[in-house]
Amino acid sequence: MKSLERRFNNLQEKRPGCSSLINFNGAVKAQGFSRKRLGHHFAKLVERDDYDRRGMKEIVDYAFALSCVKRSHE
Repeated sequence: MKSLERRFNNLQEKRPGCSSLINFNGAVKAQGFSRKRLGHHFAKLVERDDYDRRGMKEIVDYAFALSCVKRSHE
């Protein structure tokens, strides 16, 4: 499993026009990260202007669902 922070930073460089929230979700997709790890890194990496703080739990829950999605083999 790759480092979440490294994956996030790579996406930030490749897609500078996207919000940090979009890039965070891209970094977690199909990676199997735990809810605890996602919550920690979400608070650390995602800019506060990119989300409503009252909805943080729901956003982390969504990121967890994305993280649990299995990769499709193309």
